[in-house]
Amino acid sequence: GKKGTQIFQQQHTLITQHLQHEEYNEQVLNHLMIAFRYISPFLDTEQNLKQLMEKVYHVTVQQTGKESATEFIQLHTVNRNMDLVRLWFSKAEWDTLENIGDVLRGLLDTGYFKFSFEDQVVSTVAKLSPYSHKGRQQSKLVLCYTPSSSQGEGGTKVRTWQKEQIEDFTRKLGFLEKGQNSEDYSKFQRLSVIAHSLFAIQQKLLSLGYKKVMSSELKCSCSLQEAEKQHSGLEERLKNWQNDLLQLQENYDKLLLFRIPKILRIHRILLLPEDDIKIKEILQEVAFLFPSLSSPREKIAAALQNYFSSTIQSEVCSASKETKMTITNVGEMLKFLFKEIKFTFTSHALRGVLSQLPFLSVPDRFKSENYVCNFHIALSFTSKDLIRLILEIYRGIPGPYELFHCRPDTTSDELSLFYRRAMKFFSLQFTILEVNLLPAWLQDELLQLHLTLQKKKKTSTLHYIATGPTVLQDMPWVTMKEHISDQLIYDWDTAKVECNKLLNPNSAAFAVVELVYGKTGDGKTHYIRKRLNNHKQSLTVVINESFSAYNTVVQLRQLPLERDNAIYFSFTMLPPSEEFTELDKNLYKNVMKKVERFFFDLIFLGYVEDSESGVSFKLPGDLQWSLYFEVSSRENLGPQDSLNEFTKELPVVELIGKRKYIKPENPYDVNSDVQLVCKYLQAYDMYRNKESEGINRILPPMGRIQHFDKIAFSHIKDLPKEECQRLLYTYMPEHIKQNKIYQKLFVGYMTRRCCFMETFPAFNYNEGRITYDDTRDETVVTVDTSKLGSTVMETMLKEVSDFCQPRRMKDWTKTTKQQLVYDEKDGGGSFHLIAVNSEKMQDTEKEKYRIMRVEMPPSYELKSRDYLDKCLSSALNVPLKNGRISAIDERKYVLTLDYTLKMLEIHERFQCGIPVVIEGETGVGKTALLEMLSVLWNQSLLSEQRLIVDRVLILLQQVCSGLKGTIKDETFSKVVQCINNKESVPYIHLKHVCSSELEINDPKESKKGSLKQEPKRIKLSNYLACYVSETISQPVINLLDYKAIWSAIQSKKSQGSTKELPELPFEELVKKFEKGRQRKYTAGLLYYLLRAEPLKTFYKLNVHAALTTKDIYEFFEPIFNEAKLIEGKCQKYPSFAIPRITIFLDEINTSSCLGLLKEVLVDQTFYGKKIPGHIFIVSACNPHRGNSVFVHEKEMKSEAWVRGSYNVHRLHPTIKCLKWDYGFLNIQQEDDYIKAKMRMLSGSCSITLTDHLSAIIGKSQKLMRDYATEHLTQVYKVSEDVSKKLSYSCVSQRDIQRVFTFYEWLRKGYLKFGKERFNTLEITKSSCDEQAVLVALGLVYYLRLDEKYRDRYNKDINKAIINPKSVVEALKEEMDFYSDHLSIPRGIAKTQALMENLFCTIVCCCTCTPLIIVGAPGSSKTLSFNLVLSNLKGRE
Repeated sequence: GKKGTQIFQQQHTLITQHLQHEEYNEQVLNHLMIAFRYISPFLDTEQNLKQLMEKVYHVTVQQTGKESATEFIQLHTVNRNMDLVRLWFSKAEWDTLENIGDVLRGLLDTGYFKFSFEDQVVSTVAKLSPYSHKGRQQSKLVLCYTPSSSQGEGGTKVRTWQKEQIEDFTRKLGFLEKGQNSEDYSKFQRLSVIAHSLFAIQQKLLSLGYKKVMSSELKCSCSLQEAEKQHSGLEERLKNWQNDLLQLQENYDKLLLFRIPKILRIHRILLLPEDDIKIKEILQEVAFLFPSLSSPREKIAAALQNYFSSTIQSEVCSASKETKMTITNVGEMLKFLFKEIKFTFTSHALRGVLSQLPFLSVPDRFKSENYVCNFHIALSFTSKDLIRLILEIYRGIPGPYELFHCRPDTTSDELSLFYRRAMKFFSLQFTILEVNLLPAWLQDELLQLHLTLQKKKKTSTLHYIATGPTVLQDMPWVTMKEHISDQLIYDWDTAKVECNKLLNPNSAAFAVVELVYGKTGDGKTHYIRKRLNNHKQSLTVVINESFSAYNTVVQLRQLPLERDNAIYFSFTMLPPSEEFTELDKNLYKNVMKKVERFFFDLIFLGYVEDSESGVSFKLPGDLQWSLYFEVSSRENLGPQDSLNEFTKELPVVELIGKRKYIKPENPYDVNSDVQLVCKYLQAYDMYRNKESEGINRILPPMGRIQHFDKIAFSHIKDLPKEECQRLLYTYMPEHIKQNKIYQKLFVGYMTRRCCFMETFPAFNYNEGRITYDDTRDETVVTVDTSKLGSTVMETMLKEVSDFCQPRRMKDWTKTTKQQLVYDEKDGGGSFHLIAVNSEKMQDTEKEKYRIMRVEMPPSYELKSRDYLDKCLSSALNVPLKNGRISAIDERKYVLTLDYTLKMLEIHERFQCGIPVVIEGETGVGKTALLEMLSVLWNQSLLSEQRLIVDRVLILLQQVCSGLKGTIKDETFSKVVQCINNKESVPYIHLKHVCSSELEINDPKESKKGSLKQEPKRIKLSNYLACYVSETISQPVINLLDYKAIWSAIQSKKSQGSTKELPELPFEELVKKFEKGRQRKYTAGLLYYLLRAEPLKTFYKLNVHAALTTKDIYEFFEPIFNEAKLIEGKCQKYPSFAIPRITIFLDEINTSSCLGLLKEVLVDQTFYGKKIPGHIFIVSACNPHRGNSVFVHEKEMKSEAWVRGSYNVHRLHPTIKCLKWDYGFLNIQQEDDYIKAKMRMLSGSCSITLTDHLSAIIGKSQKLMRDYATEHLTQVYKVSEDVSKKLSYSCVSQRDIQRVFTFYEWLRKGYLKFGKERFNTLEITKSSCDEQAVLVALGLVYYLRLDEKYRDRYNKDINKAIINPKSVVEALKEEMDFYSDHLSIPRGIAKTQALMENLFCTIVCCCTCTPLIIVGAPGSSKTLSFNLVLSNLKGRE
């Protein structure tokens, strides 16, 4: 089978790795691999490797029946050399097989199979969580044993094997020779079989509601007779419990209406202490049984109240934990409930709602003396057709207990329960839907159940519905009826009308049910959320790739059973486009099947239940809830077509829902932000229409001194709604009017700018002119500011229009780009300006900024770090140190003009609450930029945290330094030594210092007192306790990361570490310390403070095609939980700013989970819950170029070193509206980046040399793009314009970074060992720099090319090199040096391929650079790796 093939290929790989330097016949081994593939179909059973070899040994070509197949001729070669093959496998497995007998003996002596089982029912109602994506604890079987080598070495270590390891060990046992450990081998094999059978039986017992587990383990040391006895005892227990369960269901027939997990869940609820909670929860569990009861909730609640107050309840609470009593208690409760309510079961078809409608009466031939059984053949019926058929069969809607919907994973227990229900409640009609979905063995079992049902004297009407071929069509005593969709009684429109009458009797069940649809960005979500605000309470349920019935039911149960509530179902998942793989398409189909079945149960039957946990939900029929369904817009489809596709997949939602079309011309809603923007727009509009001075209002002379009102317009009366909408659409550019998402961007940007105007002193106190000193020309300048307001508004409107462009390239060098930087520090607003190519600006533009009193720096100043740091400092409110931002220097980040502009734009979007979706090529610095931006946003917090930790270190150093010479205790000296060497101070030293009784001069009193006064003495322990108390009271201390420290402590203790460590986590220590300030806790707190890491504020998820919804959930869940804890801690200190957490999702359009990502990015919710406001999520995607998958596959057919496309999917339409083009570094920006990086790393080298080396690197980047353009044009016949565009991404900033990584490593080695390396008496730094750059270029660019382009590159790059040494010469010199110092076995030739592979492997290992060696078989790939590996290990 497939599994065997994988194991065999693993063995084959193992051999090729272990025997690289051995004499073996590769041809024989490859023949064996081919032979295995062709022999597999002729092996009738799975066999281990040893058995396979025996089989292969005796197989001849004639036996295969394919004598002409040349591949099978190779079997002769294998057969003749079978002993050699056996020897190779034995040698490859030697390390494992050498001790396999001892391991087997150890397993039989100390091992035991351990069983742990899934918790079938959630323990308490209060702990239900809608985000329980991982599910409950999984059942598993493991094998535990104690290796003999671990005994007596600091305690006994128990090893645990999972299922895969047990199978692997069993496979390896097949290598043992016959007769070797044969008795042990047979015993272990039999014990393994018994253990797996015990595990399966106990799982069966638990699934049937049996509480007590007979045994949790099976010891390997027991005899086989004991194990068999244990097994037979458990089998007997299963048989007895099945009989008991049947008897209980006979005594309490209402139990047949519930699955076992639901019964156990109800019993858990019965044991809760509070009657109110019990009534509320049980009401939701049993309400579905009483659909035709008027005011069912009140009557059920009253009956339950009587039950809990009766003497029967005391028996329930004191009941034994025995499973039989558990089910009996639930049965008694149901019996009392039905008796109290006086409710009798009748089929829903007898409700009479459709009784007057024309319906085909049941013919006599359908009837028998005992029962009526119909088999309905409904081939190729859609979901709509099945609903119509069920309406026809029932003359109404069936109860949820009357319908059984088959699944491929249906169990026999579920079917058996349904048949027993049909036998008992013969007044009902029962239907088994889509019986063709059952596996063949279960269809046979269903036939037996049907025969049993037929023998009963009195039973129900039973219907089978098949939508495909099935063996059940020939069932006996069944009337067959074949249906045709067009001939059903009700068409779909009539079915909808009648279903509304049934589901909405007297229009009381639902207040509103709407299917909201429209184009992307027309405001569907906004419309629904606005409607939700009008309801008492609401719940948002997001339907995407992570859908599960359990999570959704639990979410629905959170909504209280009160009037006028609402549920919002947001469908973010879209069908995969043609570029998706078949796996992704099948995933979508499977999810949609679950969704369709869920909503069929919820809406059509009114009740939905998770079969595994028993958690259920029933739509209340008398509370007038509202349901809203948001229909996602589909790409390339209009709104109506999108709705039609949606209802085609989920027709049941159309039964009760009315269509609501959101028109694109609907006006933008007016809120407080819109009012503020429109007040400023109105003032600007008045100025433009010359109605008044408007925005250019002038403050009267001396107005500021007399404290007149400032000019700000926020205080004026709110404008009418119609006027606001007129102003918005007057000043919105055309491209913004097209889409509500762009309109939201416009309002968000303008709101931020109008808020700035409110604090802009020059505007609010404008007196018409201003005089100031021009520091550049040392002159006094007078500026007319009478049009300051209109000038600022015009600038802002133009800026916002540019920001809201849906597709705009971020290549600032080709335009006269101007960007204002808004500085709100020190309580007053001011501007800075970044004006690219200011010399090309028109005079009118320059005059505009002069009126605003904005300095226009020259172009050369824009490239200076000081000015860029100044702009970032103003915008991000980051403090400057000596005119620069220290965090940028500490992280060695290369800040350029391009990166500064991009940081400012991302910051603007964050401030406006607008999602950021970046589209850009790979390797353009997106991750580094966002990580740096995250640090800058939290610079104050991070600096303060580091400062506190540094103060603690300085304090310890000063205290211990003052005492180390006065006493003989060496602990103080060791503490000082650790601090000086930047090592962690051990806990035992801290404990010793903090418990010291020595006295020191009180540092506080020493600062206050005079020199003549005797300094006050204080105990060292008391002083440290006071200092720690003051330190931990600061807010930033609570935001340090202590979890990793506590995890490390626990890990060390679990490994048997004897070192003394803190006993409690940081939070517990703080509580203990604050209660008594005991000195023993001071050392523990210092231990944490000295090791604490700053708060992590940046997280990155590398999205890829294999990423599942579970992976995404497990990534986000801990981050969001941590964010909520941080938010809670910061709320204790109102003046303390909550840190900003940045999450970066890279390459989102490689994922098939775009629906879930759309919820996170656009809706800013996670499983329907609002994401904390201080979390900022940024995503990036690669450009989609035509059919990317097709192009990718086309390129794969040839050995191309350049690819012109990305293997990506189309974005979700809503995400697509938000993306903006990140662009790439053009040649000028790339050169600026290389120069800045080179100057940072080269140190004292001359500017001439660094510029020359930078030019060589830049030239290499250009050459690679030229070669790629030529390659795409010649090989793929791509036009030159397109090939230039595609080839630009063949190299990126990552290649430049790799050059500098290799350069740093090589240069460091040259400076340290240069004289020996180059065999010279003196070596200069410049020569080291040149050599390092040339070798680095060879590694990054030259070795990547094929022979043709290698020669071209060497010639072209040498033209730009001043040094007489070429790249090839420098690279060869380096490779020769390393190969001469490697130990290479005799007989291995130093070929060019081997030399290159060796050198690349060494350099990449030493610099932690990923390496992919690409080459044909036999080109020394594996050999080179093994040679490097053996050399790096050193001599034996």
